[in-house]
Amino acid sequence: MELHYSPFNVLVELIPLFIDTALAFCESVASAHSGKIDVSSAVGKGSVFTVWLPMIMEPVQAELQKTCANEVGCHGRILVIDDEKPLCALITAMLQRDGHAVCATQDAQYALQLLLRQPFDAIIVDLQMPKMGGLDFLRAVKKIGFPKPPALLVVTGRLLDESLESLTSLGVFKTLLKPFSRDSLLEGVKSALASR
Repeated sequence: MELHYSPFNVLVELIPLFIDTALAFCESVASAHSGKIDVSSAVGKGSVFTVWLPMIMEPVQAELQKTCANEVGCHGRILVIDDEKPLCALITAMLQRDGHAVCATQDAQYALQLLLRQPFDAIIVDLQMPKMGGLDFLRAVKKIGFPKPPALLVVTGRLLDESLESLTSLGVFKTLLKPFSRDSLLEGVKSALASR
């Protein structure tokens, strides 16, 4: 039995694997940037994949959905930072129902820019995030040196003893372990706002 090696045959066998990997990569990039992928196919002509990405990151989320200035019933302006989009949306909804003005983002670096442009009464930040983690974000907030710093709350899936010491030294008022209840979130925010 004779075996023949053909680079072309190996490449043809690997093409579906490369296409799947490339599409998975494109989907994760599009999803991470609030984009989407469209596909159109024609028999005998092939498929066309179009990747849509927004030109401006988070244009709607960057603005407070309601302002607290002179608004009756507004309890506080809160910045929420969590890379898990569903959890970020859930926290936002719970806080808004409780009468807070909420600005939410999945990007801690972007949140720092927001902090420099508008005041917040409280910040809720996840510890484990890509790019800039929660501890790095909290250190950056401390360096800004606000005359009246916002109350700081942390949400996390796990907490190590050394993290707890760091959080205390960075001025964190409350730590909420995931999964947390609506009541514990609202009570934590209420206490944090009262402590300012």
